[in-house]
Amino acid sequence: MTTILVIKEQLKKFYGKYDIYVTAVLKFFGALITIMLINANIGYMDRLKNTAIIAVVALLCSIIPVGGMVLICALFVLAHLYAVSLELAAVALAVFLLMFLVYIRFDSSLGYIVLLTPVLFWLKIPYLMPLLAGLTGGFAAAVPAGMGVVVYFLLDYAKTNAPALSNSSTETLLQNLTMIIDGLVQNKLMMLTVAAFVITTVIVFLIKSMSIDYSWTIAIGVGMVVNMVILLVGAFSLDLSASAAGMIFGNIIAALIMLVLQYFIFAVDYTRTEKVSFEDDDYVYYVKAVPKMSVSTPHVNVKRINAQRTRKKS
Repeated sequence: MTTILVIKEQLKKFYGKYDIYVTAVLKFFGALITIMLINANIGYMDRLKNTAIIAVVALLCSIIPVGGMVLICALFVLAHLYAVSLELAAVALAVFLLMFLVYIRFDSSLGYIVLLTPVLFWLKIPYLMPLLAGLTGGFAAAVPAGMGVVVYFLLDYAKTNAPALSNSSTETLLQNLTMIIDGLVQNKLMMLTVAAFVITTVIVFLIKSMSIDYSWTIAIGVGMVVNMVILLVGAFSLDLSASAAGMIFGNIIAALIMLVLQYFIFAVDYTRTEKVSFEDDDYVYYVKAVPKMSVSTPHVNVKRINAQRTRKKS
């Protein structure tokens, strides 16, 4: 525990001193990993797999806002889908336009959630998203979390049905469009996952906002159980072929990861909680103050002994 806090304090000092450069580097590697995952999962346009293009785009993402990074990744997705089918690209464009219009209206700073959700699915830890969104993004984070799920299932549908859609013709354009839309709308697993992520994100946010001890830890535990129950009950009720064991262990692993991240994001010492009250002419205020955990980072003093001077003096 102490070691984690020491690392946290060292990281805070380092980030405070070099925040501009650290943020740029993190955005560069975030964009690089995201684009490589996009290419690995739906890489139908070979030109976009060029290492030089990927590096230049990632470098561009490091100096633009997160919203711009989301836009560039969306363009990569559209280009890959267009290489397969015009219909797929058209449906994806409609989804992205709706996504941008809705989430920008709520909070444009939450674009990272839309971008991160498909990435977590590809990394096999998708259930981390509603916990992370609820703890760090607030109430409005439920919207991009649900949209991120839709984006992932759209890409998964494109990956699965690419051979059938690649040979489309003008005569089958409307038929293919209808098939793609029906494939998304009638995807019960997608609808269930969207509902689970949205509800879990809201519940996690509400609990972590309460004035109770260990609110973040309780929010993680309750969020894990809620997400797990919704997915398991929904899968059973809708007769889905989803893996129950995968849902259970996936949620447990997500909760454990979030508990570790909690110490870097929100580590407080409830044993030193103070309750104070004060008043003015109109109100009486009751305040609960919980100090953050902190430790002094070790300072290493290096003393140099000049052997030549010591010899001269002797």
